[in-house]
Amino acid sequence: FHECAQMLGQRMNNSAEESIQEKIALGYRAVTSQKITSDRLSELHQLFLELQQTYAKDLSLSKKLAATPEQAALTVVASVLLNLDEAINR
Repeated sequence: FHECAQMLGQRMNNSAEESIQEKIALGYRAVTSQKITSDRLSELHQLFLELQQTYAKDLSLSKKLAATPEQAALTVVASVLLNLDEAINR
C-alpha cells in the first residue's frame, strides 16, 4: 500500500500540471474517477502545506518517504486519497 501511495505521489509530482492544487486534483480524479470539490481540495492542499513544512524542517523524516519534502508531502496526500471512502467504495 505504501508503494502505491509513493507511485501515485510521483505521478502527481511528475504531471504536466503546474500548481499543487492541480496535482492534487489530478490524483483525486485518478483514484476516484470524480472531480474534486473545492472544499475537499482546500483540505488536501492545507494538509500538503503542513506536511511540506514539517518535512522541510526534518529532512531525515522526509527522506524516508521520498527525495524531497514536496514529494514526501505528496506521498502522504496520495495515501490519504487512497484511503478516502470515495476511493474504497468506487
